[in-house]
Amino acid sequence: MSYITDMYEVMFHNAPLAIQKIKKYVDTLEDAHGPIILAGTGMSGTAAIAAIKAHDADNDFRIFIVRKEHDDTHSMCRVETSVIISAYNQPVVFIDDLIDTGATQLHVIKQIYKRFTHARYEGTFLMARGFFQSREEIFLAYPSLEASVRRFEVNL
Repeated sequence: MSYITDMYEVMFHNAPLAIQKIKKYVDTLEDAHGPIILAGTGMSGTAAIAAIKAHDADNDFRIFIVRKEHDDTHSMCRVETSVIISAYNQPVVFIDDLIDTGATQLHVIKQIYKRFTHARYEGTFLMARGFFQSREEIFLAYPSLEASVRRFEVNL
């Protein structure tokens, strides 16, 4: 039997509430540096970003979906994106249901910096918990992620 987890149900049926929570944290970033890039991977990231985009036509979010590392299905493209070129310090928010080791988040961030050297990772919105964690909060929790992100930024 198949069922939709609570997180997906919230995204599909209560997307406006999720958008409200996300915008609370990211509107100031958008005003400062242009449209926010919403980055995600897998089913949870794709579903969350699609729901946000569909329910918030007024906001000019950009989409950046990365295939999981060993996902060779459907497309030869590693990334699906609506971003053509990023502005200097254009904010990127990673969206997922949860973070375990930080490996998935690092994979997505690597793909962002590989394509958009001037983008800036600003933090993560955790759908399962319903809150935003700034890059500083994420770095405190995942020091190896901080080291990798800072390496990408130094090489700009």
